[in-house]
Formats: sequence, C-alpha cells, structure tokens
Amino acid sequence: MHSDDVTKSAIAKYVGPSVIADLLKCPSDEGRRTNMWGSDPPYKCSYTLNCFVSGWQTGTFTVDRTASLMQLKNPSEKILIVEEDERSLNDGGFWGRGDYLAIRHDRQRVLPDTFQAANMERRGNASFCDGHAEYITRGYAHDPVTYEPGK
Repeated sequence: MHSDDVTKSAIAKYVGPSVIADLLKCPSDEGRRTNMWGSDPPYKCSYTLNCFVSGWQTGTFTVDRTASLMQLKNPSEKILIVEEDERSLNDGGFWGRGDYLAIRHDRQRVLPDTFQAANMERRGNASFCDGHAEYITRGYAHDPVTYEPGK
C-alpha cells in the first residue's frame, strides 16, 4: 500500500513509529523521485521489505506471508530488505523483478543509470533473513531464488 505516511511502511510495524522516518531513509538519498509507476505523492523511504517473506495486502491483491523465517529455504540467501531505486520506489514493498535495487553507492558505475533493466552487474545494499547484509549486484537481487521463500 502506498502512503506518504512512513509509519504505515511494511517495515514500520517491526521497529516502531518514533524512529521509522530516519531509519528508512538513506542519508545519500536526495529524495528525487521520478517514479515509473506514477506514485503521487512520492514514497519517502529508501528501503523496502521483501513482500514474499512478509506478506502483502492491498484491496484485491494479496501475497501470503511465509509462516516463519524457519520455513525459508536458505535464509542466508533470501533478501529481507533492500535499498530500492528511487524510480521504482512506490510502496514500501520489494517485489523482486518489478522493483529495482538502488545502485547509487556503486563507485565503479561509470555510466548513468538511465534505464531500469540496465546495469545488472552494478551493486547496492541488501539485508538477508539470517541477519547479515551485503553489497549485491542488481542481477542477484532480481533472481527469484533470492527473494522467493520456497526457492
């Protein structure tokens, strides 16, 4: 569900409303939103939660939540939270192929990131279901094995 109220973020219920605004915005996120999905107002956070793990409900669209982290196949390979590209960032949920890993911190990037599907070898930040974080490629983030609980 898109909302400009960050306390309604998919992550907010796990950390509490008093710290959520600062916690969910990367310090280097300048807030420029040219969202390809046309969210209005723009979504204010930088980080999104994997909806295939957490579950999602909006109107007629529902994804069932994984019953527990213990039921995940290979939790050290399953993405839980990503820093999402500001152009696909619209609702607080990471949907794998429909949303894109932000690559703003990739110092090796020489070409501007002007097309969503481009730069699949470039890197961004993600945390995993076992608690660790990594600097992963966009291609890795969009492999169903890394975001679908049963794969």
